Amino acid sequence: MGTRSEIYIRNSMACVGLWKHWDGYPDYMVPMFKEFLKYAFKRWRGQAHWLTYPEDMAALLIAWYDRVSIRELRKIDKKFPINVDIRPLFGVDGKKMICDAEYAWVIDLPEPITINNFMDVPDELTFRIRGYRLEDWNGLNPIEIEKVARGEELDGPRCEKVVDEEVTFRLRKKTVALA
Repeated sequence: MGTRSEIYIRNSMACVGLWKHWDGYPDYMVPMFKEFLKYAFKRWRGQAHWLTYPEDMAALLIAWYDRVSIRELRKIDKKFPINVDIRPLFGVDGKKMICDAEYAWVIDLPEPITINNFMDVPDELTFRIRGYRLEDWNGLNPIEIEKVARGEELDGPRCEKVVDEEVTFRLRKKTVALA
């Protein structure tokens, strides 16, 4: 049986929920998130606004993780069956499809870079990783999901915070020479 977890990628405008079947414990997830954020930053640094969109970061996380895990599994056995480990948590009806997570993870993205502030890209982007161990292993309930979506802390006896870390990347701003 895997250590299942829910992953929420959010900013002040949107929140995307994912479910991960295997290795949802802190000793695996925190380094994995840091590696993913480093990859995302390296890949999209020239289009920094994508790093602030939950739906784009969720899609990239699924693609990146499947590529990394397939490569690792192939080292063990070339015939190893491939199973998607990170997948959407909600159906098109907005209801959770899976309710058996031991951990809930939240990646708080930087404030969105939109058409309204596109010229004011900050010098650095900071991502916050929060992790909670869930007492009953049922995943987050609708009230807790709403709190996550609003950027609030989870509290109470069901959710024990086990991780709260920030990861910051510095952007190199391009200068434009006018003729």
